[in-house]
Amino acid sequence: MLDKTSAYKAGLVKLNIKSNSGSGGLKTTAATKLATTTRTSVPGYGIQAQRSGMKSIFNAKAYNSLSHSMLRHDLNDNRLKWTNNLGGAFYTRMPDMGINKSNKFAEALTAIGALATLTGTVVNTVAAVKAASAADASGSVSKSASNNSSTGTTSLNDMKNADSSTELSAALTKAKADQAAIPGKLQSANSELSSLKGQTDNLKSASENADADYQKNLKDIETTGEKVNTQKQTAQACTDSYNSSKEAWQWAVADYNRIAKLPDTQKMPDGMVIDNTGKKAAAKAKMEEAERKMNEAETKMNEANAKLNKLNRQLNELKGKTEGLKQAAGDAKDAYDTNLKNIETKEKEVKQLEDDKKELDSEIPKQEKRLQELQKKEDSELDKVNKQVSGMQGDIDKLMSSINVNDENGLSKKEIRNKEKADAKQSELDRLKERQLELQKRKAIRNLPTENHNGIQFKSGYINGTVAYFVGGKEVSQTEYEAQLAQAKEANNS
Repeated sequence: MLDKTSAYKAGLVKLNIKSNSGSGGLKTTAATKLATTTRTSVPGYGIQAQRSGMKSIFNAKAYNSLSHSMLRHDLNDNRLKWTNNLGGAFYTRMPDMGINKSNKFAEALTAIGALATLTGTVVNTVAAVKAASAADASGSVSKSASNNSSTGTTSLNDMKNADSSTELSAALTKAKADQAAIPGKLQSANSELSSLKGQTDNLKSASENADADYQKNLKDIETTGEKVNTQKQTAQACTDSYNSSKEAWQWAVADYNRIAKLPDTQKMPDGMVIDNTGKKAAAKAKMEEAERKMNEAETKMNEANAKLNKLNRQLNELKGKTEGLKQAAGDAKDAYDTNLKNIETKEKEVKQLEDDKKELDSEIPKQEKRLQELQKKEDSELDKVNKQVSGMQGDIDKLMSSINVNDENGLSKKEIRNKEKADAKQSELDRLKERQLELQKRKAIRNLPTENHNGIQFKSGYINGTVAYFVGGKEVSQTEYEAQLAQAKEANNS
């Protein structure tokens, strides 16, 4: 049969200290009250379980100590309460709040504290460049450059390819308008180029700093993660030490409970008197020392867990910043790259404008001279065609007069030959008349009232008794003429 001590160790009985007021008894003290509490169960996980069986639970000052407060907050803060169908209440950690991926560049930098290294001008510049890139995949600067550089080239080609006075006159109008506009465009392009170049250093610095912040964040995550793993081992070791010290304390309490029930003195059958006071004092001292070690181990465990939780918070904060830092680095890099591309495009635009101006300055006088020569050539051809038409019409009339179309016997061989000649000449006459009408029309167009708007030539007036309308040397309907004229006037005033 087990004695009470063995049964206690086996977990079959609980030992209690009875209060004795007589000779050889023990007074009820804080220690004996502590000893009388049940401490045989192994503590479970959680703040309540770790406090269970500790002296500090009966001490308000110790219970509300800094270490206890830190542990309570670390274990219980930021936890959502929820219940299941078993009726129990549970807590779970709040999810980490990550950075919104849709944050703008400045907002992302603000969130990570990187704005301290950048000026507001740089951030605004980055945002502006990014917005321009989003508005047009090729970049608004690139688009502008393309439009400006093609203008002079188009005018030059139109002049060179014009094969009539009407087309060349309209092309010259457009070329002169382009020539007059180039100085202003050059001034604007050079100003934009200077502004773009002025942004380059800041954008490059912003890109390098943002990337450095992102890389540092990744490195900090790696370093902090290693610290977390190390601290986990430390916290586990402290927990194991606490559990061992608590078990030792429980055994010391059990021993004390057993020895405390002995009277201070015992008279043996042989008459010998045994003094138990020393044994009781030793057991009590051993119990108190075990409690001191347990409390010390508890403090170290709480501190280790608090440090682990702090490191975990730091790691989560670093991970929460990663997406924002990555976005900021990408935005800054895109802005810097876009700036370099825009500079390259703007430099090409400036070069194209300079080349266009040089060629227009040289080509326009040549084309003006060619227009005069072309007009003289067309007038000379018209005189020649008029004479040819008149002469050929006389030849046809003469041939036809020799043919008797009413002869009942039909046409003679000679009449047939003359009819064939007349038909051939009529075909040639029709071709000449078409050319005559075209040349007459060109001459008439020169004398029509002219308006020039936004580099486009507008002419309208009577030709052969009918009102005709011309836009840029091409004949159009009245509706189209009026619509294009209104658009050109509006563009001219804008």
